[in-house]
Amino acid sequence: MIYGLDWFASGPGTVAIIAEVFGKSAVGRVFGLAFVFHQVGGALAAVGGGWVYSQFGDYQYAFVTGGILGLMAAGLALTIPLKPRKPIEAISTSAELASA
Repeated sequence: MIYGLDWFASGPGTVAIIAEVFGKSAVGRVFGLAFVFHQVGGALAAVGGGWVYSQFGDYQYAFVTGGILGLMAAGLALTIPLKPRKPIEAISTSAELASA
């Protein structure tokens, strides 16, 4: 259940960021690639973590390596240029529309 909630919570945000950075027409293609790389990375991490434990009898190196890779990914993500957003116009509510 926790995994499902995590997936549900992160999916829409990821799609929104992809749409903003790459455009709405590329969302399916880019999200598909991101999903594939996510799964490949997860599989490699599981196998790599098991290998590290079998070699060293400890998961410390696996956690440190994961932390370093995570920081590197965050640094790369910060270099992505974002398009400037247009100011939000006044949005009509249904009550305003009904009174007009």
